[in-house]
Amino acid sequence: MSVRTDSVYLNPLKVPDLGVASEILSLVLKLDRAELYGKMKAAADNHRGFLWIKRNISPEEVQSLRNMHLEWIAVQSASQRHYPGGLLAAHVLGGVDFEEKATPESRRPSTTCCAGSLGRRGC
Repeated sequence: MSVRTDSVYLNPLKVPDLGVASEILSLVLKLDRAELYGKMKAAADNHRGFLWIKRNISPEEVQSLRNMHLEWIAVQSASQRHYPGGLLAAHVLGGVDFEEKATPESRRPSTTCCAGSLGRRGC
């Protein structure tokens, strides 16, 4: 089953005041302000134009950020696959794309090869 998740990122080079930005984001996303400021400052100093702030944020956090209408904050939605048994056999079951279609690496192999036959092993 696929579940929608949201994550927040920004371009540190476009943030007008890193101190104010880290204060706002730390309050809304419940993050350590000093640590967040350090990451944002390091990214800006290294001329990095992209920085994940927090992955898998709650719908309430998304709404709070969107209500602020700050142009330097962006929220990205993605689909995350969840398996009934957790990670057990997830690598065998494979994945799906955004349309819930099996990805090439997750398609089941030919049953003629894997089924075998009485008295023989393998293909």
